[in-house]
Amino acid sequence: MVKEAVLKVLPALFLCPAIIVFTPAGACAERIYYKDGRIEHIQILHRLKGTLWYSRDNGSVGIPIISVKRIENDDGTLSKYDYENVTALIERLIAQKQYAQAVVWCDRLIEVVPDYILVRSLRAALNHKIGNFEAASADYRYLINNRAAGAEIYNDQGVIFVAANNYMQAKECFREAIRLMPRLAQAHANLANIFMRQKDYHGAIEEYTKALDIEPANARALYDLGRAYSESGDKASARTAWEKALAIDPSDAATRQALEANQG
Repeated sequence: MVKEAVLKVLPALFLCPAIIVFTPAGACAERIYYKDGRIEHIQILHRLKGTLWYSRDNGSVGIPIISVKRIENDDGTLSKYDYENVTALIERLIAQKQYAQAVVWCDRLIEVVPDYILVRSLRAALNHKIGNFEAASADYRYLINNRAAGAEIYNDQGVIFVAANNYMQAKECFREAIRLMPRLAQAHANLANIFMRQKDYHGAIEEYTKALDIEPANARALYDLGRAYSESGDKASARTAWEKALAIDPSDAATRQALEANQG
């Protein structure tokens, strides 16, 4: 599943003390608040390499973003061109667990900068977390197709494929995740889960064992390893795995029940 750490990728240096949360609105002009106290009402054309470009009767003019404190739409909402304050707002919304609203603001940044890889990764993680799997998968595919996907992106896309019962593509994703990060225990366990569903108990045992080599105290992986051993007919190894799992988590009722049912 999506790791909480993914939701903390936004740099803290963008935090701003005065951020008002509004739903983003399409606006035809912006109000620029400069660091020196000036305020200017303009229409921004685009932002490029640290410069805001806005229209004038005789063409376009550039404003160094370093001179700008805040950018608002003409209705007082935060402008999508104010990457710094929008980024800080997203960070605050995540801290408040307002994930759906954070997605809305990610949308606004990506609207301006479609290839903003960091924000696409974040939006994918947020959508995955709140159950918008189709939207998450669209960003995962974008990242994969643009060679911007790390092991966790492949792993999370694989989880979505599993939910859709697309085991072939899920396997490909988990294997690529493992290729990129051989010690990603989650990917090994996820691949093992597919083998379990397909009754390939040897494959499942191999992958659960690899996951446990990385995370020896993973009680869930030990429980699942016990199931794989049990289904393969190796009851003794199953009991050993479940005993280890209970030593880590004595309150796990499912593991205790499995062990009691396989005594003798």
